[in-house]
Amino acid sequence: MDETKDYLVAALDEVKRKNEISTAIDDLKMRKRKLSKSLSTEERAMESEIDNTVKSRRSQLIGSYDSRIDSNREKKRKVETKRAKKKRQLMDERFMDETRHIRENNSDLKTEMSTLLRRKHLMRFCGTKGYFYLFSPSGAGESLIMVLLLIAIFIGIPTVVMEIIKHAVLLKKADTNVTAWCVGWFAIVFIVLLLIYVLIFNTTRLKAPEAIKEARAIYDKINANNRQMTAIRNAIDKDKDESGYELGAYDEKLSMLEAEAEEIGREKQDAIRRFDDETAGILTDEIKQRKLPAIENMRSELEDINAELERCESDLEQSLGRIQAQYATYIGEDMCREDRLTDLISIMDEGQAATVSQALEFYRGN
Repeated sequence: MDETKDYLVAALDEVKRKNEISTAIDDLKMRKRKLSKSLSTEERAMESEIDNTVKSRRSQLIGSYDSRIDSNREKKRKVETKRAKKKRQLMDERFMDETRHIRENNSDLKTEMSTLLRRKHLMRFCGTKGYFYLFSPSGAGESLIMVLLLIAIFIGIPTVVMEIIKHAVLLKKADTNVTAWCVGWFAIVFIVLLLIYVLIFNTTRLKAPEAIKEARAIYDKINANNRQMTAIRNAIDKDKDESGYELGAYDEKLSMLEAEAEEIGREKQDAIRRFDDETAGILTDEIKQRKLPAIENMRSELEDINAELERCESDLEQSLGRIQAQYATYIGEDMCREDRLTDLISIMDEGQAATVSQALEFYRGN
């Protein structure tokens, strides 16, 4: 290879140019990464602001109507409560009016019962439900109740007393026949209760059977009257006709509130529809007008970088092609480096070689 130093100088210039292009490409790629990241961040921020703003405004809009709806419901609840209270008051008045004669009859019957018991020197207990259940039952139902009450009195009470004494006294004493004492206390309480029962029976049922029979008849009449009043109460409660209660003012107010609720509902739907069709777009455009200029500048800058990067990559490809075709083929790819080409030029400048081949031989020989 008889080329002169100019050949090496040209090769060095081309390698330097290739290295400069490579450095420029690296710089452009780094700028592209940073700018792409910033652009993506700004775009996400804009979309997030649009989404949050639209959602927030929509929620505020719905909330304002929901507050009106809640207020309407509260007004309806209060009116309904007043209406129900008024209706209950009028129903009670109706009940009192329709049962006046029955209650007066009951009052007379109670007076008659009290007079009868005083005249026959009987206890007031003899005119009560408990007495008739225990001493003068009528029918299968009351007879069953009597049996249950007698079991509770003559077995239940002695058992309870026995257990109390057993745990409070007997178990705390040593060398005590607990079973015998328990049976004894049970028997004592049983006998006492039986004596009380027999005493009451003898002084009332046996002493004045006709008076007890008459008291029972009065008691049955009172019970019949009470059942009749219960039937009247149930009939009044089940009566669907409210025309006699004068509730028109409450119904008119409820109708107004219902119409108001429907109107608020329609306004709410219209407002939501207008927001979705118009306001959301306006809010989006306002945010985009504020954010897009910076984003568009970044997009434009990114396009410029891409164009410059494409040009540099094309230049690099051409430079590598020239180095390969004009220099690497002759001096070897390993020598197509700035430091080594500089060394070869220095060898020729110092007169140690006249041609490139001699310079290569001298460089590799050393």
